[in-house]
Amino acid sequence: MSTPSDHHTIDQYSLRRVWPLLVLLLVLAACVSPTPAPAPVAPQKAAAPTATATATAAPPVADEADLPQVFADSLGIVLQPGSGRWEGVEVLRVASSLWVAFTTGFRPFDPIKNHAVGVFTQEDGVWVELGRVELECSDYVYRRSVRQVSLDQASIWLAVDSGAGAHSGCFDLLRWDGAQLTIAASGFNSSPGAGDVQDVDGDGQPEVVLNNSDPYVFCYACGLRLYDITILRWNGATLKPVELTRLPGDTVADLRQANNRAVDLAAASLFPAALPLIDQALGYAPSDERVYWNHQLIHALAQGCRLRQLVALPPAQLGFCR
Repeated sequence: MSTPSDHHTIDQYSLRRVWPLLVLLLVLAACVSPTPAPAPVAPQKAAAPTATATATAAPPVADEADLPQVFADSLGIVLQPGSGRWEGVEVLRVASSLWVAFTTGFRPFDPIKNHAVGVFTQEDGVWVELGRVELECSDYVYRRSVRQVSLDQASIWLAVDSGAGAHSGCFDLLRWDGAQLTIAASGFNSSPGAGDVQDVDGDGQPEVVLNNSDPYVFCYACGLRLYDITILRWNGATLKPVELTRLPGDTVADLRQANNRAVDLAAASLFPAALPLIDQALGYAPSDERVYWNHQLIHALAQGCRLRQLVALPPAQLGFCR
């Protein structure tokens, strides 16, 4: 039979054996921390689609410095800078995608080969010729012979002022209408300055003025000129020459008489007498196109005669522009 001292001894013995195990469990429990619950994640909105630019390579660009040789090769000529003959090819940009090339210097005569003007564009870095004309009058073309002018907004216009022979002048007006290059007007004179593009009547619409003056009235070196011009006006479709026009018999008498008498006097180069009459006619009918252009032409001819008369010879002795 066990005694209380025996139970006490057993409990202490058991405790001494169990105690290390309890301490170990407590240490292990302290080392292992509880895993925290995951934090709630807010739902993400779907990203808005973004436009992704597709990278495309820029198209190749033709070098403008190559165009003179391209044009010369197409003409079958050899450029000879400094020789006077086929001096070079000049390039003029006339629109965002259009260039004009033209030959300069003297043309050869044995065999004869004309100067030329060409219109070019570029495609994929290559020069493409769209149109070409030959200048039949021009013996020599200067570096600044070709300039862009404006007669309307629908076409590209080019004025070509060149030379021929010892001192003659050539004028060509070229038109690029988007499909072809053509010569719209031409002029020749025994002196330089065979034509020009200018606003004759000051209305903002330029006209073409061809110089028909004769420098050989007495002798070329005398400096006397028989002045004459042709005015071409653009009517939206073609260049129409301005001509002195008589009015028909059914026109109001005062208007008809003043206009027709002025026309007759101007045709005889009697401009001092013609001017007041054509001014009177225009006062009668300011909206009559025939009278209006008679007025412009007679005044232009009279002004040209006054500017070109030789001061040493009174007009009464000349037989013209009296």
